[in-house]
Amino acid sequence: MITFQQGLDVMKRRDGLDRPVPFKVDFVTANMRTKVAGEVKEFDQMVLMRAKTKNADKDAKHFLNGTVNLMPNGGGPITKVHIQLIRKINDMIVT
Repeated sequence: MITFQQGLDVMKRRDGLDRPVPFKVDFVTANMRTKVAGEVKEFDQMVLMRAKTKNADKDAKHFLNGTVNLMPNGGGPITKVHIQLIRKINDMIVT
């Protein structure tokens, strides 16, 4: 088991060339407007998006909304995840 803060530290890791280190994540989807939980999703080889995307019309306010954007290592669709709903990182349960 790892703490929530340790999990965030794993997601923020960078290698010697300042590239993000991929991780495996398991989380529950949710619609926070309707307060309806969705399904459990598991993704392998994801990286944390740190910079604002070029297509963003407005600031996502991730800190205020408690979300992070994850993307498959090497590119692909971005997935927004509510950090409170992350269950596992690299097969370690987040407490």
